Amino acid sequence: MDPLNLQTLARFPILKESSDYIKSLNLSIDDLLENIAYRSAWTRAHQRITETLDYGEIHEPGLTSEAENINELLSYVITRIIISCIKDPYLVRRYALAEAIYLYNGLQNRDIKFICGIATQFDLLPEKCSENEVNLKLIDYLKYSINLRDPDLKWKLINRDVSHGVVIVNNKDFSRLIQESIRLRILEELPVDVDLELKNKILPRVKMFVDTLQSRKRKFETKDLGKVSITRFPPCIKQLLGMQQAGENLPHVGRFALAAFLHHIGLSSEQILNVFNTSPDFDLDKARYQVEHITGKISGTEYTPPGCETMKSNSICHNPDKLCEKSWMNHPLTYYRIKGKPKKEKIEKKELSERDMDKKTKAQE
Repeated sequence: MDPLNLQTLARFPILKESSDYIKSLNLSIDDLLENIAYRSAWTRAHQRITETLDYGEIHEPGLTSEAENINELLSYVITRIIISCIKDPYLVRRYALAEAIYLYNGLQNRDIKFICGIATQFDLLPEKCSENEVNLKLIDYLKYSINLRDPDLKWKLINRDVSHGVVIVNNKDFSRLIQESIRLRILEELPVDVDLELKNKILPRVKMFVDTLQSRKRKFETKDLGKVSITRFPPCIKQLLGMQQAGENLPHVGRFALAAFLHHIGLSSEQILNVFNTSPDFDLDKARYQVEHITGKISGTEYTPPGCETMKSNSICHNPDKLCEKSWMNHPLTYYRIKGKPKKEKIEKKELSERDMDKKTKAQE
């Protein structure tokens, strides 16, 4: 990639060239903490985290002077230090997505040579780059598209142009794959180890973020499920719910299964939305549309969650227990209903099943 100017480095602080430039400044952590010249960098770092929490994405500032560009670069470093001190998994995941979206937005209207140069820094090595299309190895495409969701299922391989182990994508989709590769890279890197002395200096400065996170966690507690008995949930749904409440991004089929299941056991659309608002990429309007589509409010069809075989084929069947392994157990809702029956009724059903089996055996004899 050609040498980059300072403004470009500031707009793409995750790049190796940006990191090299920051190192060339020879600043210590104490410099960043104590020097009044870097107060703007701290303000921008706070803004990055605030926007991450409030909007799920970081907005581009207007950068004109050299000092503004340098502070923008330093704010990226400070943000990572703050997040590493707080060390909250939800904040890390939400920040990784927000920073990746920020870079994706910056790639719009950039020439393909620049985009491909960035891609090579994040393990995306296109076999062909042109203004009309990008050719990716199948394994690279699958690695970074597997978690992407789209109502039209455009990321499914069956909906792609594939030839001789190469997937052809347009420049916009290529940028989206770069976004995903950056999100995963940040998740791998954060949190970094921060020594106790530095942590004690920084945490008092960012108490507002710690308080915000604690407040959100109280809001997202499972008590929001009301009278529903979580102990009756099948292991697959418990796993999906746990991942969701931990702020992890579920695959599309996982979100669909969880939303449809919660609807059929009696949760309202608002209660279901309260479950999903822990997602790092949560968007209320989009989520409401999807939930109301699944529940039939706008589609006219009340969708049921996938059956056990479909859950298995989509790799969202987790930790099956003895009840799951029954030959007649074929659906998460069946599991929930069986778990809710009185113990006497379960015993009678078991005895009836055993008598039927005895009769069948005697008949065969």
